[in-house]
Amino acid sequence: MKVLKENKKLEVICKLTRLIELNTKILVFFILWFNTKFDLHKSKIKNMKTKFTQIGVLILSVYFVGVSYGQWVTVSAGMNLSDLKFFYPKEETSFSDDTAYNYGASTGIKIGAEYTHSINYNLGINAGLYFSQRRIQDSDDEETFSHKNQSTFNYLAIPINAQYTIPLNGIRLHSRAGITPGIALSGKAKGYWKSKISTLEETWDNSINIGTEDAIKRMDFAYNLGIGVEFNNFSVNVNYLNSLVHIVDRTTRPDSKSTVKWSAWSFTLGYKLMGK
Repeated sequence: MKVLKENKKLEVICKLTRLIELNTKILVFFILWFNTKFDLHKSKIKNMKTKFTQIGVLILSVYFVGVSYGQWVTVSAGMNLSDLKFFYPKEETSFSDDTAYNYGASTGIKIGAEYTHSINYNLGINAGLYFSQRRIQDSDDEETFSHKNQSTFNYLAIPINAQYTIPLNGIRLHSRAGITPGIALSGKAKGYWKSKISTLEETWDNSINIGTEDAIKRMDFAYNLGIGVEFNNFSVNVNYLNSLVHIVDRTTRPDSKSTVKWSAWSFTLGYKLMGK
């Protein structure tokens, strides 16, 4: 009888401790949320990168103060379908209107892992680390010549997402949204130019400079959206990524308003490796 009473006391103490912890976490979350919201209005955010950095901090704050309903690690592999989007204002061209075009999409591999922290039955936060190839391709087959160029950029992508999950007939559907900082590790261009009216031809297989003057910047910062389905320990995911910042260095053209940005679709298959 004495043991039962002691157990009940411990149970009550544990519940009170958990309640205090929960209320403290909720209070910390709303303090962080209010501070972020106040800063957004007070400073009016000088640039897009600052705004989404604050949103990323807010997402992480949810992770750290949330009540955990489960945590797990998922390994994933699949492919990217990437493209570069160019925009030139008419003031910087000889055309009467603004000019926008895509370079040419191509596929690359995407492989990595992500950690998911479930805050409640539906809402969760996940953060990933991926080796992600962003590849573009351009080709011409004209009357007098043919040409093909394929450029591959290897990125370390770090997606941070808020995820909402809905259980449905034995499967789990989810949607996600967040930010993806990306670090360009290396680049390579490979292709050829060949004349059809002479013996002239040229091939190349060269490294691409990263982080130097007028080259692709080392850092990219993008938003991403995604949907997926989970069944048993497997998951299938479709994500869309789009750069928020211009990705080419402007050292020699500091006043230019032209932009070059990444867009990419990714399709991955995941397996829940560990967790609960």
